[in-house]
Amino acid sequence: MAKKYLALDAMDNHKTGVAVGFLRDCKADLRSVQHSSLTKPHIRKSTAVAARAMKEEENVNELLQRFTMINDTAAYEEVPSRQDLQRMIPSGRSALELKQYTPPTAMFGQANTYGGDDQGQTAYARSGRYW
Repeated sequence: MAKKYLALDAMDNHKTGVAVGFLRDCKADLRSVQHSSLTKPHIRKSTAVAARAMKEEENVNELLQRFTMINDTAAYEEVPSRQDLQRMIPSGRSALELKQYTPPTAMFGQANTYGGDDQGQTAYARSGRYW
């Protein structure tokens, strides 16, 4: 599923060849999920997983057909190999980094200052103390 959304993001950024590559890779992964789920009939959830993968594969096939047509007729971009696509997948570590929260500035009225800094920026009570 992540590869499907990476393909949609690539298409939004006008990288049609990359989008086609991610969709082809996604289609192959969904097909392998289907086959592996259907080979385990003793597990009750496996048929539900296979049905969900089949439904997603239909959506991916439709997107792949549309994006391939755009790439073949208008964009003419090279489709990267599977190894190149693996290098393009983000690591996900940026989601784990802590980011300092800065409150939005007041849109109207007078902003209260609770010990703002010397540059005239306003602060608020307990600023900088989050967990």
